[in-house]
Amino acid sequence: MMESEARFEIEELVEKLTPEDRKLLRDMSESELIQLHLGYGMWLRNQFRRGELPHLFKSCSARIRSEDRSFDAISTVAIREIWLHIRAAR
Repeated sequence: MMESEARFEIEELVEKLTPEDRKLLRDMSESELIQLHLGYGMWLRNQFRRGELPHLFKSCSARIRSEDRSFDAISTVAIREIWLHIRAAR
């Protein structure tokens, strides 16, 4: 279960998306999320490196084994959590 602070940061991120981008993300399959790695994922990684979204970073980081933990891996988990949040809000 995701902590309420991390969920709040996800809600803030979703609010910043255009309605078109929310629909695009909602309609993607889980296997298609990798397409977001270079654009949205890079933006998330930069946010994490600057200390932004600390609760989302901590929550996603905790889901990855320490030997596999990287900003890339953490942003992948974050994208999936954002996607799940958008899909649940249908």
